[in-house]
Amino acid sequence: MESRRLVVLATCVNCAWAACGGSTSTRDAAGENGDPFDVPAGDVPLEADVPDRDDGTFMEDDGVVDGVDAVDGIDGTEDAGDAEAAGPVCGDGRLDDGEDCDDGNLDDTDGCVAGCRLARCGDGHVRTGVEACDRDAERSCTTPCDSIGGQDCTSSCTWGECVPPTETCNGRDDDCDGAPDNGFECASGASATCETACATGGTRTCSDACTWSFCDGDCVCNPDGFCWLNPLPQGATLLNAWGSGPSDIWAVGEVGTALHWDGTRWSLFATGTRNSLEAVRGTGPADVWAVGRGGTILHWDGTNWTDTPSGTTLDLLGVFALGPADVWAVGGEWMSPAVGITLHWDGATWTNVSSGVRQQLLAVWAFSASDAWAAGMDGNVIRWDGARWSSAPGVGFTVFSLWAFGTSDLWVAGHYGAFAHWDGAAWTSSVLPAFAGCNVERLGGTGPSDLWALAESCGVGHWDGSGWTTTHTGNEALGLWLSSTTDGWIVGDRGSMYRWNGSAWNPASSGYRGGYIFEDVWAAGTDDVWAVGLWYSPGGSAILHWDGARWAAIDLGSSTYLRSVWGATSSQVWAAGDGGTVLRSDGSAWSPVPVGTTANFTGLWGASASDVWAVGEAAFPVFHWDGSNWTPVYASDDPGVFAATGVWGAASSDVWTVGWNGADAGAFHWDGTTWAQVAVPAAWHDFVRAVSGSGPDDVWALGGYRYGWDSDDGVPYVFHWDGGSWSELASPIAAEFDAVWASAPDDAWAVGCGAIIHWDGTGWTEMSSPAADCLLGVAGVDASDVWVVGGAGTILRRRR
Repeated sequence: MESRRLVVLATCVNCAWAACGGSTSTRDAAGENGDPFDVPAGDVPLEADVPDRDDGTFMEDDGVVDGVDAVDGIDGTEDAGDAEAAGPVCGDGRLDDGEDCDDGNLDDTDGCVAGCRLARCGDGHVRTGVEACDRDAERSCTTPCDSIGGQDCTSSCTWGECVPPTETCNGRDDDCDGAPDNGFECASGASATCETACATGGTRTCSDACTWSFCDGDCVCNPDGFCWLNPLPQGATLLNAWGSGPSDIWAVGEVGTALHWDGTRWSLFATGTRNSLEAVRGTGPADVWAVGRGGTILHWDGTNWTDTPSGTTLDLLGVFALGPADVWAVGGEWMSPAVGITLHWDGATWTNVSSGVRQQLLAVWAFSASDAWAAGMDGNVIRWDGARWSSAPGVGFTVFSLWAFGTSDLWVAGHYGAFAHWDGAAWTSSVLPAFAGCNVERLGGTGPSDLWALAESCGVGHWDGSGWTTTHTGNEALGLWLSSTTDGWIVGDRGSMYRWNGSAWNPASSGYRGGYIFEDVWAAGTDDVWAVGLWYSPGGSAILHWDGARWAAIDLGSSTYLRSVWGATSSQVWAAGDGGTVLRSDGSAWSPVPVGTTANFTGLWGASASDVWAVGEAAFPVFHWDGSNWTPVYASDDPGVFAATGVWGAASSDVWTVGWNGADAGAFHWDGTTWAQVAVPAAWHDFVRAVSGSGPDDVWALGGYRYGWDSDDGVPYVFHWDGGSWSELASPIAAEFDAVWASAPDDAWAVGCGAIIHWDGTGWTEMSSPAADCLLGVAGVDASDVWVVGGAGTILRRRR
């Protein structure tokens, strides 16, 4: 009879073969070199022969006594439970040809895996207790710096080191190098000391985008980072003031200006409007109201100014707050049809309460929910009794201001220096002789014997309880607030300020304002900037220089309106203006240089100290400086066909000038030899007046048409040259543009009346302007240091 052998399986335990009789069939004899994964080809383990307890013969079986041995053919039939009857099957516990092992199961986490192959690193199955991974995909992990990194499965089937992620802008150390947000401009949330735009120490903070904010310090800067450099602390006209204490004072005025004093310095806050704010009043540091033109009503909650719909477009000129749910605002229209309006805030909405008068109301005061006064044009005075407004005894003159120290101690003041006092029963009127020709705009004080009055052009008056005395602080005073008998503020025209110290009103503002208008600016460096224009009073050319710490005016003894400035170096600077005036500075003094024309020059640009162009009104030909002389260069046979308004070049043989011929706008290009006209879009009109760029294929020409001289609105014109043709682009704001300056294809600035826009390489974005007057010139040292100039002595700087 044929001999059979029983295979007894040895199991790998802790990477060493178990004793014979274990559960794994294998062809590896005891694991060579102690490595269960080392199965050399042809290495077949010994098999153990045991007697067949069924029929006394040796057989290869599963160790079960069948009773009838079908396998050895004794009974002539096959045993239905015998695996050999159905052929080799992996997992049946038999070691068949082609199998490395067979442990009687299909578990891929032990030593015998799918296909009856011995487990080994790299087979894609994780062996329990032996491997941590096996060809697994990268998994997330927590790095030593507590960020989420990634781990790879190594060639030895263990997880590798937790690799930190790439640093992101989040204020944390993602890449475990010991520093947060490295690779970015700054770490989110960080702060650092810096030098402000006005050359003082300040602080800057890092934004959520990991970029530094503008340097916030003694300079008054708006939320978009434009800081006032002249006048100081700022130049918008302020119309009214109110405070809850000496370290919490608000001054409001033109173009939505809201300026706050914290006891140390003034700061500018965003209001979301350019409407003039005419009055301000509150109940505390976190409850302040400001009203203004066009029905504007804003509320300060301690953090932000927010708009509260008033339901009217009529001008609002006075406001008084008794509490968070009891506020009055008054105003109306003084022209036909004249109307007076009173609005009441109940804590949720503004309600129009009939005033009963058709004259514009200019001031309001409330003593309680059932006792309030309002007054205005033509001496009309009305009183609120808790249910309705009704006429009260009038005073016979237009009332601009109300102030009270009690229900029987109420003052009104107004037209031509007139005053009236209510004692609880009747008005007593008087006129302060020193104010007889002026309107008394504001009243304010701390008690019955400490009342102050402002007359717009006549000065300041003081009531001590028995009589009036007058002092003079200039003709700019428009707003007044007294925190105590020894601390108070006067604010007014073009940002003028005076502070009371208990004995005198001292100037608290400085700079060149009023009669100054700056048309152009040029920067050689952070401490070397020139601005030019005109000084109307007493009259003369305006040239100012910034030395890094302050602006200083240069007296030229000339009354010429200078309209453009450009320099090759700090010791080679040119200025040009009306009447063919061209001036040159050698770094120490300015002197005129003859050109040979009386035309008004509007633009200057040069490629070097010996290659400078000057263009102007009715001055085409343009004029060229070759290092020795100015000579005209004609573009056509008709020298008067084109009036240029701006000039800029990318190189000595790549210069552009824009302007108009009396009807249409146009552009001319200099190629180093001749000027030639270049086709422009049909939309290009005669109001395109500025040109600048960063290279031959990145040139901007801007302009626009303003609806009215006092309007910020207008039709904007924005055109771009890409090296082959001009195309028109959209402007984010309806405004007239007067100047443009570009430092790179993704950085250009344009300014105008009520407008500042910025090009970031993708589109133009509106930026807020803190100035009320038109902005006429823009230039920069680089993208991080930009200067803007304009009317009323406006000089702004944006520095990052």
